[in-house]
Amino acid sequence: MEEAEQDENVVTGTFSLSCGLVTVLFDTGAHQLAKARDEIEAMRAAREKDFQEFVNKQAEMEATLLDHHEKQRVEQERIHWSRRSA
Repeated sequence: MEEAEQDENVVTGTFSLSCGLVTVLFDTGAHQLAKARDEIEAMRAAREKDFQEFVNKQAEMEATLLDHHEKQRVEQERIHWSRRSA
């Protein structure tokens, strides 16, 4: 009871019932909400990090593909001009 009274998330109250006075503890659950919020924020941060890694990898792959296409175009042009010269 003393421990509960020191917890800021717990409210105590005394009520009068027909059988006498009754002490009741009410737990606001605020500590659970804060913990859940922290967990959600951690998951959100991890998801954002994963998404950024995905975007960076996509950009890298697109740059590689564009570079490959450009090399292929240059090679085809070289072959075209070498055939015309022959």
